[in-house]
Amino acid sequence: MTTLNEYLVQKLAAWLAKREAARNDPDLKANRLKANVSALGRSGVREIRIRDF
Repeated sequence: MTTLNEYLVQKLAAWLAKREAARNDPDLKANRLKANVSALGRSGVREIRIRDF
């Protein structure tokens, strides 16, 4: 099992590699992500909706 910091280092490396590959290959298209977030009153609770999740 890895720690959160180890996971984040791996995730950053993968993201940078994907970004570099996209720059070098014009056929690769970016994936657009969309999320809606709203706070419930003054509770600080955040409702997040991403696509149908």
